Formats: sequence, structure tokens, C-alpha cells
Amino acid sequence: MLIDAGAASGPYWSFVLEILHDKQQIGRSLSNRDRYWAMRAYLAKANTQHRPNSVAEQHPREVISKATAEYIKIGHIWDSEIHIPYFEALLSWSPSMHLPEIVHRLCTILEADPKPYPQCLDFLWKLVLKYHSDIGPGDQTRILSMVATRISGTKIVSANNHEERHWAPVSISQLVSAIVSAIFPTHRTGVSYSLRQWAYEICLLAFAPSLPALDRWRNLVLISIYQASQLSTSSNVQSLPAPESPQAIEWHTPCYETGGQAITRPLWKTWKNKADGGSAFATRPIVSAFFKVAADTVDKPLVDACFRYCTEQGLWTPGRKGSVQSRDLVFSYILASVACRRGHWAEIFSGLRAHLIMPGWEREALEDLIRYYTFKSPTVALELYHFGNAQGITVPANTTHMLSVALASSPETIDSAIAFLKHSSRYRLESLLTAFLRNLHNQQYQRTSPIIAASLAKTMFRLYRTRPPPLDLKYPIRYFFPVLIASGQAKQSVDILQAIHATSPEFFSARYLLRLMRIYSVTVTLSLRRAFRGSQAGPHPRREATFGGT
Repeated sequence: MLIDAGAASGPYWSFVLEILHDKQQIGRSLSNRDRYWAMRAYLAKANTQHRPNSVAEQHPREVISKATAEYIKIGHIWDSEIHIPYFEALLSWSPSMHLPEIVHRLCTILEADPKPYPQCLDFLWKLVLKYHSDIGPGDQTRILSMVATRISGTKIVSANNHEERHWAPVSISQLVSAIVSAIFPTHRTGVSYSLRQWAYEICLLAFAPSLPALDRWRNLVLISIYQASQLSTSSNVQSLPAPESPQAIEWHTPCYETGGQAITRPLWKTWKNKADGGSAFATRPIVSAFFKVAADTVDKPLVDACFRYCTEQGLWTPGRKGSVQSRDLVFSYILASVACRRGHWAEIFSGLRAHLIMPGWEREALEDLIRYYTFKSPTVALELYHFGNAQGITVPANTTHMLSVALASSPETIDSAIAFLKHSSRYRLESLLTAFLRNLHNQQYQRTSPIIAASLAKTMFRLYRTRPPPLDLKYPIRYFFPVLIASGQAKQSVDILQAIHATSPEFFSARYLLRLMRIYSVTVTLSLRRAFRGSQAGPHPRREATFGGT
């Protein structure tokens, strides 16, 4: 790992330079690696002497000149570890003086290297973002020329049938990342041919030579805003003028959304008025993003406006390749409606039935919603599950199982998960039982309700009557037996104990079995005492055990 020039001490770098000087004194030539370390040493010395209260051996400008001399000798190597430290040092010393040189050298690298290092690309975006107003017109033209050169060399590989299957909806981030990848193909997006083709056409328009240089520069700055959000870099760009052409607003809006710009109704109106009739391929992800923002801000008028727009443009009905994207659009609308109306599932679904003609959309929407709320709010997911049953909408078995495991894993919803034991298939039943047992074990409950105890005991006996339980359940099962006994299921616990011991004699240690025998003995004694007192004093009301513990 290379040493940070700013973190190393002055004596260290002086020692590096002394070694290299001695090597030359004995007639040995310096290798590229030697010159790299010489450059780093000079840069570190310049940085040290540039600090306040430092004693300068040489003027920093002289040290920078020596570093530049070493850099020129190795600058033909396309390695970011060579170029980026040099560029960053020049910027820290005097940005206004060195910006033209940095722009020229960086553009030369990016034009010549078909697969530039990610560090070079990150530096480009940070440079454009931080110094967008300091870079002169000539240097702006140089950067834009480099971008145009790279776009002209981009090749969009033709698609195959497997690639064109959209297994997941396209997100806003993927839209903008595809635009970046059209300029720098090393930027991986993992998206389809259709999206790459769309992004390539967008870039041809955004950086066309016929477009004024100022507009092309604004487009590049806007992309750098998005990249800054991905690199956690602060942006000093306060605002950019709204584009005039429909083609520009189609891709400007995703950049504003992902780049931290506030999404407001004026932005929605600008996009809607200029994007009517645009590509549905890119339109659906953008409208989905507006729905999600409306959900976060509880903006019901924006939800209604987006709904009307989808209806007018026919976005609810999927095209040949838009079924997954339409499904995501429906999901985003329902989430926004829930956030603004606080429920009313029947009303929301009935409002969509008049506009959605794709078969099975209710099942798909309900599945997406249950999966979403299973991790965010299991009680809401359970409410949706019951709503689907009441409406005759079948929820897929894997989604139902995911919900049941989430309910069984939470102390607040464990009672609601018991009903799913009756409807789970055998191979899903064990993972559901595991969730119950781990919940009881982790929460250290001493007893549970008789209904829960009896249901779990029945399930355990069914699963482990003929085969041993998995070893990773050893301690949750051991903990569960005293809970079963304390919850009035002593007889059932004995049956389970015998079944497990028959299939796996090593599962329970002798010490544990002796402990259980003492618990059984105390339980039987207490039961006899209660029965004896009951026969003496008459009927005694039985207090039902509750789910709790220490």
C-alpha cells in the first residue's frame, strides 16, 4: 500500500531522496518506480514547506519543479497512482496557476486510455464540481472535446434475448449511471441494451458540437453533481438553469433527483410540460421517483398529479418490455397513497382497477407491498395479507413464509404468527419453528401462553419424530423444554424429548436430562398440591399463563 504523502514525516521523505541520490552517485540509473517515489518525496516536501510556521529549505516552487521533472519522465504510464497524487498536490498548492496543466494532462490520459482507472474518473468529477466556475473557457472546451471523443468511440454491443429480460425495475440511479457509462464504459451499470442505447442517444444530444459550449458545460456539471452524491463529495453548485429542450429535461430530472436537489412541484411541472410524449422507458422510473418523494413529503396533490399523468400517458399499461417497470410504478403509487391517506387498501386498489388491464397485477402489487412492509412494519404486512385473503387475492407461498418468519421473530407479533404453522409446507415449517425458538431463547422468556406452547410442541413432534433436529437448534430447543413445562405442556415435552433422544442420543447431555427431571419432579408435585387443595376447597378459578418473562 502506498504511503500518504501528507501523513509521512519530513525526515522520512528526505531519507528517500538521499537513497535515490546515492543510487545515482554509484552510476545506477533510476527506474520508473524510483522516479515515482522521488516525485512523491518532492510533493511531500512541497506540502510541508507550504504549511504555516514551517522552515523552508527550498522555495516550494522549486520543489514542485523537481517533482514535475520526475513526473514528466513517468507520465506516459497510465496508472492513477502516478497522476492523481501529482494533480492533487498541484491543486493544493495553487489551483489558479495549475488548472490549465492539470486539465490538459488529465484529458490526454482519458482520451488515450480506453479503460481509465476509477480514481482518474473520480478526480475528473471532483475537479469539474469544485472548480466549475474557475475553469476557463479554453479549458472547458478541452474537457468537452475529450468527452465528445470518448462518446464517439463508444460501442453499444447488440443485445441478446436473455439480456433484454428485465428482472428488476430500472431505478433513477441506473438512468444516470447509464449516461455516465456512455462516456466512460468502465462505469459498470449492469443494465440492459435498451437502457445503454437510450443513454448513448442522450449523450449525443447533451454534448453535440452544435450545442452552445455553455450548455454542454452545464450538462457536464450536472452529471458531476450526481457523481458527487455517489462519492460523498459536497457540492458548491447552488443551482443550474432549467434546460429548454424536452430531450434535456428527460435526463436532467433524474440528475437533480439523485444529486440531492430538492424535488418540488415546480420541478414536476417543468418536467411534465416538456417531457409529454417522451420515452416511456425513461418516463416510468422518473414518475416512480416522484411518487416516492411525494410519499416522503406526504404531498397528496403531487400524488394525484402523477396519477393523472400516468393515466393520460398510458403508463399503467405495460409495453412489450415494460411489465416490470409498470409493476414498480404501481408499487410506488400505492406507497405514496398510503403515506398520504393513512390506509384504505380497498379504495386504493379499486382506483387502479379501472386503469390496469395487465393480468395478475393485484397479486403482484400485494406481493411487493407485503415484502416491503415485512421488514418495515410486520403488522402492516399482516393487515395486507388479511386484506388479500378477504379480496380473494392469492399471496405467493414464499412471500407468506417471509411474513410468518418476521412475525415469529418479534416478541410483539409472535401471537399472530401461530396461525401460519397450520398452513406452512413441511420444508418451510422448520425455518418458521426456528424463528419461534430463537425468539423465545433470545428474549429469555420463562413461560408462554398455552396456545403458543401447544402449537409449537405439536410442530416440533411432527418434525422431529423420525429425524434429528439440526445442531444449530440445540440450545434454543434445550431452552424451550422448561418453557413448555412451565406453560402446562409437560406431557407433550416428554413425547418430544423421547423422540429426539431416539433419533439423536447425543443431542441432550446427561447433565441437562438430570436438570429436566428435577423440573418435572417439581411440576408434578405442584400439580398434585393444586389438585389436593382443589378437592378440599372446591372449584378454584385457573389463571391463564401469559406470554412474558424475565
